Amino acid sequence: MVLSIVNASVLGCYSQKLFHILQLKSYKTNEFLKWYISNKVYLFDLFFSMLSILFCLVINVANIFIKNVFISVIGILFYFVCVVAFINRKSASYQKVKFVKTLRMIRLFITYFFLNIIICFILNMWFKNIYFLFYAAIPLNIVINALLLCLAKIINDPIEKMVNYYYILKSKNKLSKMPELIKVGITGSAGKTSVKNILSHILSVKYKVFATPNSYNTPMGICRSINEQLPYDAEVFIAELGAKQKNDIKYLCEYLNVDFGIVTSVSKQHISTFKTMNNIFLTKKELPDFLTNKLCVFNIDDVCCEKMYVNKTGEKCGVSIKIASTDIYATDIKVDNFITKFVLHFEGKSYDVTTCLLGSHNVTNILLATALAIHFNIKVEDVIARIRTLKQVPHRLEYIKSNNGINILDDSFNCSPISSENALNVLQSCMGKKVVCTPGIVEGGKEQHQINYALAKKISEVADEIIVVGDTNRYSLSHGLDSTKKIYYVKNLKEAQFLFSKILVSNDTLLLLNDLPDDYS
Repeated sequence: MVLSIVNASVLGCYSQKLFHILQLKSYKTNEFLKWYISNKVYLFDLFFSMLSILFCLVINVANIFIKNVFISVIGILFYFVCVVAFINRKSASYQKVKFVKTLRMIRLFITYFFLNIIICFILNMWFKNIYFLFYAAIPLNIVINALLLCLAKIINDPIEKMVNYYYILKSKNKLSKMPELIKVGITGSAGKTSVKNILSHILSVKYKVFATPNSYNTPMGICRSINEQLPYDAEVFIAELGAKQKNDIKYLCEYLNVDFGIVTSVSKQHISTFKTMNNIFLTKKELPDFLTNKLCVFNIDDVCCEKMYVNKTGEKCGVSIKIASTDIYATDIKVDNFITKFVLHFEGKSYDVTTCLLGSHNVTNILLATALAIHFNIKVEDVIARIRTLKQVPHRLEYIKSNNGINILDDSFNCSPISSENALNVLQSCMGKKVVCTPGIVEGGKEQHQINYALAKKISEVADEIIVVGDTNRYSLSHGLDSTKKIYYVKNLKEAQFLFSKILVSNDTLLLLNDLPDDYS
């Protein structure tokens, strides 16, 4: 039993990476297993299990010839020390998104831990041979490690559903005690967080506003922000509504009982889970469908959003940077010295606007927020004053001037086809040498190759030098990039950072286009 517990502990440490990936995959076992197989992690597990068998055989042979139990004990202890040292080095690797030790993760680990103990104990009792624990139990557990983790997750599912239900019920109860609270839902394939931050900043001139932190846009993320952070004296609650499959937005709308909505855009983001563009369209459309007789604001420069706008019954508002006949529109957009300037048009009047948010897409985001702010009875002049004081959103086309004079455009958060095109348009307006560093776009499903091939073509039109990070989209990007350009291939962002110091000088501009999470190579 003691050895079974020790073995389970070792395997638990060995599996830290697997726990982290399962967390990144939102605890979806099918997505986790796809990652496990596609990244050939099982080959490493097989190698490590064979190494375990070989090591234990050497111990046994030494014990037969020398016939000293002390040697076996020393050998076993040495084996565990080597394994733990290996695990510590492996787990010390850089994590872009840190592993979070939530209560759910602790419950999962406990279940997984006991499953390992049970398997080792049964095998040891069955064969009644201590060496079998090392010949078969440890290697077997390593080989079926990923499946054991999935089994632990499945066992815990009923418990997690009850826990989630409790917290959702708690958040609904809190909202019911705030009948005057105005709830705004923002959805779209790109721009949700930016519009949320802009709207929150503008509305705060008149209202006490609470917006979901960071990119909390799932039921449990929103639920947590309500239970832990939403103040009872808040007047406006702004929530991002995220989705990866049909009915996700509908559920969030019903859960929050949304009063107003904004639809930013519809693109192929998360098409690997949605399967088709039509599914993405129908899912985003669930917000205006819910707001039958309530105001919803649309970016009608987006073809899908325009279609929603046309079909929307009740109150609606359209914004544009291309069509002058809309409710609110912008003209004369210029990016000069990393400042965006444009003219805002509303009810026959024109207003000069400046902002530190870069690019025409951010002008669209500002218009979306402005449209709803005006509906909240905030004067246009006050809205424009607030726009001037907007702060950049970290990692969303954020402009940074480095100590050595290099201009950095950090657009490393969750790149999509739309946001990448916007970022490249901003880069095109910059002076000096232009360098793009990117691993490409993920979650493109069957269209991922074509998406990244098209991205590479656009990059070649703008950039002087290109740095391709990792292997995930290397093939697609390399085939789309102009071979006459200077192209560098690096394994990871650390290698890219080392390269920056060699190829960049003062007044050059570097665009960081996406940064893949830890579940991509």
